[in-house]
Amino acid sequence: MIITSCSPESNPAETEDDGKNAEDFYPGNTGSSWTYSIEKTNEGSDNFLPAGTKVIKFNDVTSSSGIDRIIQEETITFNSNVISSLTAVVRRTAKGLYIDIDSAETAGFIPDSLLNSYPDYLGLRIDSEAQTISVPFFIGKNWKVFVISVLTKAGNVDAFNIKANIEGTENISVLNNIKEAQKIKCTVTFRIPKETTGTPEFTTRTYTAFYWYAEGTGLVRYEGNAFISGILSGSSINIADTNKSVRQILTNCEIKE
Repeated sequence: MIITSCSPESNPAETEDDGKNAEDFYPGNTGSSWTYSIEKTNEGSDNFLPAGTKVIKFNDVTSSSGIDRIIQEETITFNSNVISSLTAVVRRTAKGLYIDIDSAETAGFIPDSLLNSYPDYLGLRIDSEAQTISVPFFIGKNWKVFVISVLTKAGNVDAFNIKANIEGTENISVLNNIKEAQKIKCTVTFRIPKETTGTPEFTTRTYTAFYWYAEGTGLVRYEGNAFISGILSGSSINIADTNKSVRQILTNCEIKE
């Protein structure tokens, strides 16, 4: 059994308002594109090695009642060969950015052996969207990005929980210019059952990544766990990616008004 749940349309009441608009941090209309260099580490290594390029293109943008619906295509190329191509649906509002997640495909990447290790396993509840931006921006602000809950007879367990936290602004090099960017820390926590009797006990594993959004440009840099990168691009989950790190740096962009 798989249950999907939606992200909230708005965030809880904020104590600060910086006047920012989330749409300005993921700008562009149909035909807009962004190109990134990709570097990855191999399992067990901290050394980043060239791994290709990534291109994101807006194939279609439609607007209704203050909400933009974006059909975006992501293509990853290595040695002139396309190794990955996917299409994602993005919902862009003044308050946030939400990326559709294919719940059925995501569930297929979670091993049955892992699910069956939860006592009295009944099914999954998977968020239908991942929220990558939430305004206003202020240091210490945090929000839920994406959650997969395991349903059991004893209750629900957040087995995969991704949260974001605003680290502040940084001046970073973007296309040979210095730009102010919002630095966001993303943390994913896995809770895996231990082989015990009685009250369930869990082993917790935590992985992190950072990403930077610049006003008027969009996502300009990503560095950290590859598992989180997959969620943020709208692709399905691959547990094997938790053993790798990835770095993506913007090398070119063309934004259509």
